[in-house]
Amino acid sequence: MPSDTRTATWSRRLGILHALLHRGHITTVQAARHASCNRRLALSDLEALCAHGVPIHKEGEGRDTRWVVDDGWRQAGLGLDLPTRLALLFGRELVSGIMHETRFARAFETFEGALARLNPALDGIHKDLSRRFHVVHEADKDYGKHQETLETLVTAILGNHRVAIDYEKPDGGHRSYKAAAPYSLLLYKRTVYLVCESHGATRTLAIERIRAVTPLPDATFDYPRPSEYSPEKLLEGTFGIHRGGESPAPVRLRFDAKVAPLVSTRRWHPTQTLTALPDGGCELHFTATGRELIPFTLGWGPNVEVLEPAWLRDAVHAELREALARYE
Repeated sequence: MPSDTRTATWSRRLGILHALLHRGHITTVQAARHASCNRRLALSDLEALCAHGVPIHKEGEGRDTRWVVDDGWRQAGLGLDLPTRLALLFGRELVSGIMHETRFARAFETFEGALARLNPALDGIHKDLSRRFHVVHEADKDYGKHQETLETLVTAILGNHRVAIDYEKPDGGHRSYKAAAPYSLLLYKRTVYLVCESHGATRTLAIERIRAVTPLPDATFDYPRPSEYSPEKLLEGTFGIHRGGESPAPVRLRFDAKVAPLVSTRRWHPTQTLTALPDGGCELHFTATGRELIPFTLGWGPNVEVLEPAWLRDAVHAELREALARYE
């Protein structure tokens, strides 16, 4: 069967299934009318759905025959369309990969287990989707040992109450935030961060560096209005999540022809523009700041040159010189 014909066939069958899930039952004549096809084709579609594991059965005989869908299957919310099912699948894979051994990941497992108990066929459907749409996990951080921290922060964010935080800085020192107002949890590069306000400044803290968090339920705060705070606005002009000490400035990176095709397939920053060069290379332009520009540039090895800003060029030069010294 040609690809376009197969697509049309399954589009028609899914349309019939949608009507069946909405009504709970449907006759062959009604299915044909809904799909704008003849009765024989509608019957073939209904039989195909049944063969593919949809829990429907026939009741009655002749022209009075109707197809009935299992009520538990309907009530379990399985009338969701395919994009929604895939969104749930990828959401589960994302959360379980990062927060395995936490209640947040187990919540997905509990939900799917409840659905499977309503209809054992669902387990096969889920496994089949997982094979067809598979998530390959990067190296994960262990958030199982930070479960209490995460749950305390989730409660504080939803309840608008402050928390006291003992934080270990990247240089090994400690910092205490005695009455921080937690705004958001951010997920970036398989790492969870807390955005909070403390002493009039907005701070971004890595969850795994929080050594202790104490809820202060009696110390509430007014959650800022959208015009006052949003994660998008907070990260505006930043390459990644860590702003650093520099202000947003034009960034120009020249890539060799060897990597230009890969560079041109991605959107590295919302403000980016890409210029093709006569030698097959390209220049990437955007306006941003952030120390994460350094490892991003180093990751391209000898196939990139920083044209501006000067601080990034100097920083990359220093890193390469230090790395080379290790091999001399």
